[in-house]
Order: sequence, then C-alpha cells, then structure tokens
Amino acid sequence: MLLLFTKIFTKEYVSRHKEIILKLGNTVGYLPLATHVYAKQLQLTKQSPKSLLRQIIQSKNPLQELFYENKNLYRSIDVSFQSLEKDVQKVFLSLGIFEGKDFSLQVVAAIHTLSIDTTFHMLQKLTHASLLEKSTQKRYRLHPLMKQYIRQFPYDKRLLMNAEIYYKDFLEKQKRKNTKSAIYREFENIKYVFEECENIKAYKELKIVSSSIKNELASKNIF
Repeated sequence: MLLLFTKIFTKEYVSRHKEIILKLGNTVGYLPLATHVYAKQLQLTKQSPKSLLRQIIQSKNPLQELFYENKNLYRSIDVSFQSLEKDVQKVFLSLGIFEGKDFSLQVVAAIHTLSIDTTFHMLQKLTHASLLEKSTQKRYRLHPLMKQYIRQFPYDKRLLMNAEIYYKDFLEKQKRKNTKSAIYREFENIKYVFEECENIKAYKELKIVSSSIKNELASKNIF
C-alpha cells in the first residue's frame, strides 16, 4: 500500500500522510486497483488525503448486490469518476458500448464527433486517473469492473447509433482493402454494437405497433 504511493509521490509525502493513506487503503480492503485509483486521484486533483478520505466516507454505493470487495472498488471508481470534468465523464460512460478486449482512439472520436487530438487528451485524463488502460497502437482497454461500473448507467442511444454508423463504414473500407485482421480485432465490438442497436430498433417498432393497436382498440371502445 505505502510502496504503491511512493511510486507516485515522494517518500516525504507518504511519510507525512501515512496514517490517512492507510485509512484510505482500509476503505477498499487494500485492493491494488482501488488503491491505485485513489493515488492517481490525489495526484490529479491535488486534494489532501484527508479531504479524499472524507469524500469516500460520505459517498454512497448503489450496487448492493456486488461482493463486498467489489463494493469497495466501485466506491473508489465512483469517487474518481465524480471528480472528472463533465465532458470527460461523458466520454468515459460511452466506453461501455465496447465489448471487445480493446477499442480504437478513432471510434471514440467518431461517436462523439470530436477531433482525434481532443479525444486523445480526454482519454489521457482517464488513463492518468487509472480509469482506463492503454492497449496497443492507439488502442485502449477497460478493466472488467470499470465496464461493470459504466453499464449501471443507461446508454446514450445517440452515441450507440453513431458507433453503428462508424462500424458500418469501417467494414466497407476493410472489405475493399481485403484486410480481415482489422475486422477480426474489432469483431466483438462490432457484434455488440449492432446487437444493441437492433434491440433499440426492435423496441421502437414494438412501441409503434403497441400504440397502433391501442388506438384501434380505443376507437372500437374495446380498450
């Protein structure tokens, strides 16, 4: 626990705040990922360990059905998430639409209609906060528990539809290039996005049909 903090802060800092740092670790059962999230949170926000500990104690975790150790981790993720700028929060929450082992910088930029440079800097903020990990070749990945945290929130359906448009265009380009490896890498992401979009479309069609039937029954004084 203390060793992890000395990799991010000076030995003097850790020695000065040793008691509070240990209390921070205790709130998450000394889970490595959770304590790392807290350490990065302190580094980014410049707040004192005492202030962060107070914030953690006051925070509430709505995910009652998770195992105890995961509740602790979710608490640390939530504290870190709440400290993000609103536009960075939005980008973070959109990452739940990716089911594959990683995803590209380009697709995140496309679904948010942002420049590559702006998107890169936002993803950098998430990696610095330990909420996101770098993969390879300008690709990123989420820890499974980060993905679970994100998926407790409802999808922004507009962003999901943007992802569908991006991947349809991506498939056309890769087919013309005859590069199956790129498609294989994105396969799980594409499959999940397309399935979720189909569910949304099916739900909309069901609502239209349901509304039509209700109107017909009402006109005949049946409903």
